[in-house]
Amino acid sequence: MIINYIKIAWRNLTKQKLYSLINISGLAVGLAVCMMIMMYVAHEISYDRFHKNAARQLGQWRHESTKQPTPAVSPTLNLVT
Repeated sequence: MIINYIKIAWRNLTKQKLYSLINISGLAVGLAVCMMIMMYVAHEISYDRFHKNAARQLGQWRHESTKQPTPAVSPTLNLVT
C-alpha cells in the first residue's frame, strides 16, 4: 500500500513541477524558521546556566508603572477625550 502512495506522489511531482517546487520550498522555509525559533528559545532558557550555583541566581527585572501618560502622548490623548 505504501508503494502505491509513493508512486502517486512521484507522478504528481513530475507532472506538476512548479506547484511541487512551491510546496517543497515552502515546507523547507517553514522547517528552517521553526528550527531557528527553537534554537533561540533554547538559548534564552539556558541563559546563565554555566555558573556553578546557577540554581541560586535570581534575575533582576525592572518594572515601572506610572499612572500619568507620557508628555509626548498626553496632548494627543486630550484631543481624543
